[in-house]
Amino acid sequence: MAHSARAQQALSPLSGFPEWLPAGRVVEQHFIDVLRHVFELHGFSGIQTRAVEPLSELTRKGETSKEVYLLSRLQADPAEAAGAAETDPAGRLGLHFDLTVPFARYVLDNAGVLHFPFKRYQIQKVWRGERPQEGRFREFYQVDIDVVGDGSLPPHYDVEIPLIMHQALSALPIPPVTIHVSNRKVAQGFYKSVGIGDEALIEVLRVVDKIDKIGPGNVAAELVGAHREALSEYFPVSPAKHYLISRAYLCDEGFRSHYDSQQEGFAQWLATAIEHVARNSGVDTDDPEWK
Repeated sequence: MAHSARAQQALSPLSGFPEWLPAGRVVEQHFIDVLRHVFELHGFSGIQTRAVEPLSELTRKGETSKEVYLLSRLQADPAEAAGAAETDPAGRLGLHFDLTVPFARYVLDNAGVLHFPFKRYQIQKVWRGERPQEGRFREFYQVDIDVVGDGSLPPHYDVEIPLIMHQALSALPIPPVTIHVSNRKVAQGFYKSVGIGDEALIEVLRVVDKIDKIGPGNVAAELVGAHREALSEYFPVSPAKHYLISRAYLCDEGFRSHYDSQQEGFAQWLATAIEHVARNSGVDTDDPEWK
């Protein structure tokens, strides 16, 4: 009987859905316990959200639709289910592929009883219908920490979050990690200065955010028409440059005021400012990694 069960299991693996032996589960649970302990020391409250959300909410951004696993009832009448989907799209349910959508819904649903700023951590499984490969699964734990305010938030939270992340990861038995910090305000100012309008800004930022994943050439290929033309001369943009731009915005009052004033010629000034910050930071701008 036992031998037959082992043989059957070996013949029917499900790629991307890991199942740990007891020793592996002990390690996984240790990681979760360490992370939870660090988050709670810093005053974050743990929450769990439901596993499913309306499909209309999960696919609002469009590009994630191919990753969503749909939920359906085995004995449902196909015609009835199709009719319900057309008349009530919110009635179609899918498993959440990250924790952002369910957390946003959770805050809205409970805004009347939550105390703001609300500091939350969430360690929960998510599901993504993508091709499994090394380091990528279809079912896995995602770990989030966020601070949500009722209006504006003090800027010290932007410092607190990466410090907590560093403390949490340093407490785990893994190699040292490097945290890269960026500031979207700088990117927005830059793209506006080269002619990207407000109506296209979010889409351009979404594409450019993938530069480390798909490379400058593929990013440029995704930027169409005037967007590609306006930005083509600025690729590739190295992580070192992004880091220094953000650091200058956060730490240099003159840099910040110049950005906030949106002066004419901001792009040219920004390029000069990057070189200035690099020199003051001891960066070799002739190094191929910088280029």
